Amino acid sequence: MSDFRFRFVKLPVTDLVRSAAWYRDVLGLRRQFEFAEHGQVRGVQLVDATGGVTIALRDRRYCADQPRLAGFDVVSFRATSRDTLVELASRCDRLDVRHADIQDLPPFVSTLDLYDPDDTVLRFAFDHPTAPKGFVGVDVGDSGPTLYSEPRLDY
Repeated sequence: MSDFRFRFVKLPVTDLVRSAAWYRDVLGLRRQFEFAEHGQVRGVQLVDATGGVTIALRDRRYCADQPRLAGFDVVSFRATSRDTLVELASRCDRLDVRHADIQDLPPFVSTLDLYDPDDTVLRFAFDHPTAPKGFVGVDVGDSGPTLYSEPRLDY
């Protein structure tokens, strides 16, 4: 897979205009493409200044089965530092955008979850330099997460 990169992530939204404005304002994305059917815009593709992050939005009424992703972290973005997460959380506070607190899970990761207008979760994560490089299993139970070292999924 090293010859491939994500081209875009496509999310179903209930209000295309509201969501496009949210992604523009919160993440600093700009319009790259619009997609119309019979003269009506049904989707938009947004991109960051570097071209490295592209998110497509599709009016959910015109998606197969009208998917709902509320509360689901459909995508995770890699942050360059924990300070980047702090800056993003501060931006969200200024824009009155709902987000969770930064979660620090040493030695692995620090995460920040944002909620778009449809409550789809966008996760931003900083991978700590001390994170293990090999396989790690995480089992989340009533008393919290525990780690395991041997894979359990047989495929």
